[in-house]
Amino acid sequence: MKTCLNALHKGLPLLLLSLLAGLCQAQGGGKPEDRERAQLRRAQAALQAAQSQLQGLEAEKSQWQREREAQAQQLLKSQGASQQQRSQIASQQQQLEQLRRELAEAGERLNRAQAEAREREQLMQQQLAQLRREQAELRQSNAALTALLERRTQALSQAETRNKALHGLGMEAVDRWLAKSPAELNLQREPLLGWGAVRAQDSAEALRARLDALRQPPGDESSVAQPQQGAAAAGGGAQ
Repeated sequence: MKTCLNALHKGLPLLLLSLLAGLCQAQGGGKPEDRERAQLRRAQAALQAAQSQLQGLEAEKSQWQREREAQAQQLLKSQGASQQQRSQIASQQQQLEQLRRELAEAGERLNRAQAEAREREQLMQQQLAQLRREQAELRQSNAALTALLERRTQALSQAETRNKALHGLGMEAVDRWLAKSPAELNLQREPLLGWGAVRAQDSAEALRARLDALRQPPGDESSVAQPQQGAAAAGGGAQ
């Protein structure tokens, strides 16, 4: 647009010169008054045409300047918006980097927490396995102790029964000894036939047999000791 206006401004003097040349050529014939009037009319027409063209060019120039100013303002607005967008993009990038760092830190914390949780779980599993083993051992020990207690209880009950029986036999032997009359004692000491001694020996053997039947089986020394002691006492009383 600017180039066209410059070209038109440069072309106006040439147009005026051509009009003046036409006027000079027209002066060669006719009356001087007619020639001057004709030249004046042509000059006025040329001037009006030039002025009209100049006004059009000025209007176009003004329009072009307005458009240029509008474009400049639009460019400034666009530059401002672009700068604002760049600032927003930079801020968003910073926020994005911050979020990435926070996400990475959160991932590291999560990994550490998961590793610690796995370690705690393994430790708890080990402790649970150890506790189960200890409980199994404790159950076995309790079962063994219960069985041993039952055996001891049975053995004690049997020992008490045998002790009572032995005590009864001992008391029976003592009663028999105390219940002997002098004649029986003399007969037992009679050296000729020895029938009293034989009967006493038979009674003693019978008591020994009953004592042997009440004796504890081997394997429980504590329970066997009392019957043996009772048997010894009863045997001494029988003799």
